[in-house]
Amino acid sequence: MIIYVTGLMSIEKDVLEAALVDGATGLRTLVSIKLPLMAQAFTISLFLTIRNAFMAYDVNIALNNGGPYRSTELISLHVFRDAFGFGNFATGQSKAVIMFLIIAIAALTQVIVSKRFEVQR
Repeated sequence: MIIYVTGLMSIEKDVLEAALVDGATGLRTLVSIKLPLMAQAFTISLFLTIRNAFMAYDVNIALNNGGPYRSTELISLHVFRDAFGFGNFATGQSKAVIMFLIIAIAALTQVIVSKRFEVQR
């Protein structure tokens, strides 16, 4: 979030004001000005997320290999092993879709709840 906030704060007010004077709506300003200027923040966030995901995967394998009885295995590692380790591609894919839906619902809930507590200017 800090990366995104910093990226948004680095956009010059003059550029946003010029878009407003030119008659750009909020959606047009977002699509044509803010998102292209935020490309660096998106790239940095993507690389940090990928790095942290690989680190979590490596640490879990290095420490205990998911044992005992695969009870401490990460969900993503479980899906990976189920699909590629045991050849259960259909089961692995269905688990991956369910995991995605759970994460998407949790993220949307977090956004909705945090929006309610934002201070309006």
